[in-house]
Parts: sequence; structure tokens; C-alpha cells
Amino acid sequence: MSCVRLARHFLGKMLAANWGRIVLISSEVAERPLPHMIAYSVSKASQVNLARGLAELTKGSNVTVNSVLPGPTWTGAYATALYIVD
Repeated sequence: MSCVRLARHFLGKMLAANWGRIVLISSEVAERPLPHMIAYSVSKASQVNLARGLAELTKGSNVTVNSVLPGPTWTGAYATALYIVD
């Protein structure tokens, strides 16, 4: 809910100034949910939909809204989750 709360707080001010940027950091699991991380996948899909809705709302203004979906970072925990352990 932090993204929603921040958008509620700042969006009106950005629209009044006719300038602003909102960038939400989601995850690739928003598009390809993982069965062992369903709740996390759903929360990231919600962020993408929030960004899309806000982008539609700010159309025609100088306020832009984007969502970034980075891929995984190779770590020991990630390798373990994939059952690829050195």
C-alpha cells in the first residue's frame, strides 16, 4: 500500500504543478508469477496495474508514471530457490 499512499500524497501536487515523475519498481513475476511466491507475484502485478492506471489518469499532462520490471539478480538465495547449488 505504500505506493498507493505515496501516489495519493504527491499526485495532486504534481498535477497542480503540471510536472512530476512516479516510478514504481515491480518485478518480472508481475508478468510470470511463480507458484511458490504467489502473494509476492500478486503484489507486483498490482504495482504494474497501479502504474498503468495512474499513467492513464495523467495523460495529457507533464506528469509521467512508469513501472520498472527488473529481472532476478543472481545470488546464492536465487540459486538455492532454483535448486542450482554449487
